[in-house]
Amino acid sequence: RCWRVLMIKLWNHGLLNGRTMNICNKHLEVLESQRADPKQS
Repeated sequence: RCWRVLMIKLWNHGLLNGRTMNICNKHLEVLESQRADPKQS
């Protein structure tokens, strides 16, 4: 969750573009789903 807040702050300052933010969010979703169900690949 902290990473998303950081990404929003960077985006607000023009230091992160939308495409990069989208890619990071996809990676975070994968990591969160793996943490919720470690048996899932």
